[in-house]
Amino acid sequence: MPVDTSSFYSVVKNISGVARHFSFLPSGGRTLEPNEEYSYYGDIRNEIGRKAGSEPASARRDREAFIRAIADGALTVITTPAPIFRDLTLDEPRTISIDNEVVAVIDPYAVPLSESSSSSSPVSSSSSV
Repeated sequence: MPVDTSSFYSVVKNISGVARHFSFLPSGGRTLEPNEEYSYYGDIRNEIGRKAGSEPASARRDREAFIRAIADGALTVITTPAPIFRDLTLDEPRTISIDNEVVAVIDPYAVPLSESSSSSSPVSSSSSV
């Protein structure tokens, strides 16, 4: 059975309207074209400033530049890894999903219907909160 691990990634998007280099992005910085998205395994908010060999002042500058890029409307965070909770009754992992302002509790590893080849719902125990 396929497993969806997309919730393990962070996605940011260049919304500045121009190509722009974001030196603080993991793996040595990235130049993103207008509306280009960058996907990173893990929570990008925790990774900013953790470059190998970064001095504390350098890490602080990276964090400040990340916050400034968001505040200035140059970059937006599309998604970060969703928290995974243990349903104590079912003894199964669950996470929260939001679609059209409806909050649901779902299986964090279920493949969305649009990506699944089966006709049955991959999220067997979904409920609104």
